[in-house]
Amino acid sequence: MFNDPLSQVIIVGALCNAAGAAIALYLWNQQRSDRYLLFWAGSWIVGTTRFLIHLQADVSPWLRTAEVAVLFPLLFICNVLGCYDLLPTKPWRKRYVVPITALLLFAYGAVAASGRVPLQMAYGLVIFIFMFDAICLWVAYRVTRLSGHAMAAVTFFLWSGWFFLGLVLLGAALPKSIIGPLFNIPAALSLVVIAYQRRGRDMRGLYVRLANTEDAERRALHRELHDTVGANLSALRLELDVIAGRLARGEQEAAQQHLRSAGEVAAETVDMARDLMANLRPPALDDFGLVSALRSHAETQSLRLGIPIVVVAEDLVPPPGALVESALFRIALEAVINAARHASPQRITITVGERAGRVQLGIEDDGVGFDAQAQEGRPGHWGLQNMRERARAIGATLEIRTAPQAGTRILVDAPREAA
Repeated sequence: MFNDPLSQVIIVGALCNAAGAAIALYLWNQQRSDRYLLFWAGSWIVGTTRFLIHLQADVSPWLRTAEVAVLFPLLFICNVLGCYDLLPTKPWRKRYVVPITALLLFAYGAVAASGRVPLQMAYGLVIFIFMFDAICLWVAYRVTRLSGHAMAAVTFFLWSGWFFLGLVLLGAALPKSIIGPLFNIPAALSLVVIAYQRRGRDMRGLYVRLANTEDAERRALHRELHDTVGANLSALRLELDVIAGRLARGEQEAAQQHLRSAGEVAAETVDMARDLMANLRPPALDDFGLVSALRSHAETQSLRLGIPIVVVAEDLVPPPGALVESALFRIALEAVINAARHASPQRITITVGERAGRVQLGIEDDGVGFDAQAQEGRPGHWGLQNMRERARAIGATLEIRTAPQAGTRILVDAPREAA
């Protein structure tokens, strides 16, 4: 069996595809927002299945139909979507792209299953798709300048070139050539390079945005201190100057009046300072933990906004790390403010729980909802991006479930300690 060229191709093809799928799933598990890795994993999983049933398909019409009419179209659908997702515009998100791609490939599969497709046409489709992949990856390289995209583009260009050359030189013997399946190895390696380069670029961008956010928060704090605490301290100094002048002239009663006024200004300044400190980091967060801080905030915001805000949670024992608690609290604040500002909700619910040693935070409203893909990253709509970046900064994942007129639910899955 192992001396049979076709059996060797099947063994090597199944192993290469399985290795590619394992690599893609491993990379996706590290950064679950990288959806292109799931598409590629799906392509390699289908490819592995196809190789495993190939010999049995020679004696089973049902398996042959499944291989040609189902597995081949699925393999190339996942393949194309994986390349689409690496493009900055992500064409697969448009409603008509995926259905049309699926329709064309399954139509080919139905014709091929009838036995009316010659070998040249079948491999012609492979050549076309791999060339299309190469073009998508090269466009991604031109936009991002990440060498991993160029490496993948060259791999798929050479892969399509090999199949074209194989048709010319080998003809009907092409399926018995082991070279084609071996191209899965550089394809998987280029995927590793792409994943790590994209993550390095994203982390650099994250650091820049966090620095900008920190600078903006400092500017806001500066304005708040200047307009409130600073103004009161200036008024207090003037009162003290007046008191000193009155005392110098022996006007005791007038000095007493200004002293009482200075005391009122000082008390007001202390209250302002406490409010500022509470906004920076609520005392309840340090004293009683995340759940108590959220309940306190919900009570205050309910009165201010006129919207019922309910916290459904039990205290986390032991409590998460300080960075995790602070990030989750800030995400909840951002989500509540966004809901009140944009969604016109009748009720907002905050949930906190624990599963498998990880903290689960949920913020749900019954408002108007929105198109998350259309809004995220648009100028003036940075709330979602800020929440995502706070989540990523502690090694958490953030998921947004929403649709127009269907409310919004934000789910955060966070470790107990910042990653």
